[in-house]
Amino acid sequence: MRAIRSFQAAVFAVVIAGLAAGAARGQGAGGAPARSAAESPEELRFDSGEFIEGLRRRGLVDLLELYLKEHPPRSADTRAALDQEILRARFADRGLPPEERLAALRQANALLENLIREKPEDPRAMEWRADLAFSRLFDEGESVTTAIVYREGGPAERAALREITDDAIQLLEELNTRLDAEDSRIQGLSEAEFEQVERSGHIERLESRVRPKAEYARLWALYYNALSRTPDDPERKHRLSAVQTILDDHPEWTEKNAALEAQLLLISGMALRLAGEAGAAEAKLSQVQPVAATRPPQVRAGLAWAEFLASLERVRALRDGGRYDDALIALDQMRLTKTAAGIPSESAAVSIALCERSVHLARAKAERGTGRQEQADRHRAAASACVLRWIREDAALREPLYAALYAQLGEPESASGLDVVERAAMVAVVLGEAERTRQSAESAQGEALRADLSRRAGALFDRAMQAAEFAGETGVSARPGDADLAAEIAFNGAVAAYRSGKTGKAALGLLRVARDFPSFAEASRAAVLAVQVSSDLYRGAVGEERAAARDLHLEALKLLTSTHASDPAARYWRFFYAQALEEAGHRREAADQYLLVEAGHPHALEAEFLRWRCVAEELIGTGSSGSSEDAYQRRMQEIVDGLAAFRKRAERVNATSGDAEQGERLREYVAEATLLPLELATLGGGGAAPSPEAFAAVETMCAAMPRLRFRVLQSRLMALVEADRLEELQVGLMSLVGSQEGEVVPLLQAIHARLMSGWSPVGAPVAEGAQQRRAKAAVSVADRLLEVATRPEGAASKERVSYLILRGEAQLAAGDLAGAADTFKEAGGATALDPRQGGDARPRLGLAESLFASGNYAEALPLFNELARLEYDEAGEEAHWRALVRDLQCRLALQHDPRGVLKVIENHRASSPDLGGPKFSAAFEQLRRTCLQRLNPEPGAVGNP
Repeated sequence: MRAIRSFQAAVFAVVIAGLAAGAARGQGAGGAPARSAAESPEELRFDSGEFIEGLRRRGLVDLLELYLKEHPPRSADTRAALDQEILRARFADRGLPPEERLAALRQANALLENLIREKPEDPRAMEWRADLAFSRLFDEGESVTTAIVYREGGPAERAALREITDDAIQLLEELNTRLDAEDSRIQGLSEAEFEQVERSGHIERLESRVRPKAEYARLWALYYNALSRTPDDPERKHRLSAVQTILDDHPEWTEKNAALEAQLLLISGMALRLAGEAGAAEAKLSQVQPVAATRPPQVRAGLAWAEFLASLERVRALRDGGRYDDALIALDQMRLTKTAAGIPSESAAVSIALCERSVHLARAKAERGTGRQEQADRHRAAASACVLRWIREDAALREPLYAALYAQLGEPESASGLDVVERAAMVAVVLGEAERTRQSAESAQGEALRADLSRRAGALFDRAMQAAEFAGETGVSARPGDADLAAEIAFNGAVAAYRSGKTGKAALGLLRVARDFPSFAEASRAAVLAVQVSSDLYRGAVGEERAAARDLHLEALKLLTSTHASDPAARYWRFFYAQALEEAGHRREAADQYLLVEAGHPHALEAEFLRWRCVAEELIGTGSSGSSEDAYQRRMQEIVDGLAAFRKRAERVNATSGDAEQGERLREYVAEATLLPLELATLGGGGAAPSPEAFAAVETMCAAMPRLRFRVLQSRLMALVEADRLEELQVGLMSLVGSQEGEVVPLLQAIHARLMSGWSPVGAPVAEGAQQRRAKAAVSVADRLLEVATRPEGAASKERVSYLILRGEAQLAAGDLAGAADTFKEAGGATALDPRQGGDARPRLGLAESLFASGNYAEALPLFNELARLEYDEAGEEAHWRALVRDLQCRLALQHDPRGVLKVIENHRASSPDLGGPKFSAAFEQLRRTCLQRLNPEPGAVGNP
């Protein structure tokens, strides 16, 4: 539009050159104030009018406004004129936001309109009317005329132009009526009256300034009004005919070497093209460049915009005339320069790109009209491809091209029927508008406005997301560039989903972009955002959703650190990928990733420790399986040495670092690095277990570290178990008072299991010697578990039954048979199991074992028999075989027929040859031999007849 305004300025300079002289004489609406006879000597020395004019001429609007505030003119008309000047200067300041410029212009026009209303008969009123029409048309209509003339615009812009030009035409018609009436009035004056009016300059002002200005504005208003109408609108033809009439009435405007020859050849050609006379239009438009070339260099520089627009309109005329190849050749010539005086190269490029696209689309439409669908599809694809080519050549064109395309589409509600470029434009523009609205909401003053803008932004984000989803569902073709656009749509859709609060959908969308479109320009950024968004999702997830969120976060991290490993963010996030792997229990993979963390990483030293921790925990978990004892010991020594090296480095860093947060974290890691070798020796070292005293130093280090303090206590208590220092263990257990259930229960269970590790109820139920002492200690541990289970927030009834069983087994091994029987009864052992429903067989089995150990075989037998008859999935396989062994042992103790016992053994061997495996086969073998001895007693054997 700046170029068109240059056109208008050129016409102004030639046709209405008298404006400057009139303004200097103070006769125009914006003229300087006349001198007053009442001016003081100071005012005579200081010419305020010249000062005001100087400020205005130099664009010092703020200073002018301040001066007028402190020294207001005496004349209200003068003040109104100066206020208009200030407002119009603000409109002319392209450094201001567009909405601020337009608001200033509308204020200025409102002031002028009010002046006309208050002083309709003022000699200057007709000039004011011309100024108002001129401003409404060329200033208020600047943005829409630019969009339509250079980019062919869209429905919304055409509707806005229609409203502006209808108003301007009405103003100009009213002005012409007044001018005609004034001409008639002047013609009726007497000779003396006429001479008086002529001497006042009124006639000259009307003929040299007002009427030419009105006629010029009417020419453009009619053309623009026709441009705003659809081709099938009959009024369009009338408006174009009126344009031609004005041109015919002023042949001097287009005479050879006339000042306006090139410009008016341009508008004539533009009007002919709209009228459907493509050939005549192309002939007119082709003359513009040769005419401009005849002008002096300085003049031609001012006509460069006209040459550019004529070239653009000539292409459109060739397109409209079906000469598509000629149009594309002409566009290729335009692409060589892409610039014109007063037109930024970006704006020129957008205009050329859209014009090229329109040629391909027009050709596709023509081919489709003749039934050549394949050719139509090819040209439709070329329309998209040419836009992509422009964007590839200059990425800065993406936003203005998309905005122009979206405007041409008329803000469609659905992406149905749009090609992939149009869909990409739709998603990007709506997302951009949503972002701007969101930012406005953040800075808005007032809760109501902020809430309204936030709602609007949310609706726009939802719309962008839905448009992206639709585009993704319809898929893309295999044409070059379509994949990049599909990636762009998916990326923008993911961003919109994130802004809409749909974090999971956003993370999945970003992950898809980074994974499926690795060559997309924003693929690495999508990978980084996928990591960040999935991290937020993981941190906020609870319950069953947490595992899914963790897996998504891990996938995003893996993709970033592998497919997009060259991105600097990948090097940073690798540490956190290792942490996530470690948290998920993938210690081996985590150790590998920690090893890849670069030395310059802010968490490099921590990664060193965390790697050795993963390796140590992996070794503890797997033990020496799959490797020789020597290899196992070497691996453990490597871990110990690595942890020792870390401790030295961490202590050096802490000695010189001023980072308190890092220092605290490193001190905790140093303590853990000291603890880990002891835990290795305790839990999986393969050598002598460390003494409880070995944990004393670590215990002091961890006194203020809740995460490690309990671990050290756990290790010390386990060391007491290994050292068989059971009295000290009992004292140590007292220190668990007040510990959290989630911490103390696993520890007590581990200690109980370790104390009972040498006992098996399959053999002799009651332990002997040191094992019996350990079993008595295990009873105390089970009691502590039961204490936890009886707390209001303690374990549920199912867990309490498990703790009773642990106590009963420990009592059984310790020889407290009556106590064991009571405990198993409390756990439910006195109630028979329902064969149809099954249940926990352990309390029943424990009660039977207690009776068996006390020699009460008659009461124990039916219990064992009941359990032995249950199916494996009802009582458990081990309970079945254990109950069967005890059943048969009870029968022999009660002097049942050995042949019946042998028959049971053989029947079970037929169905299960291993008879429950090594754990029970030896017991069955002993039973078989006892039966055979009873059936074939050796002479003199004790107990034999």
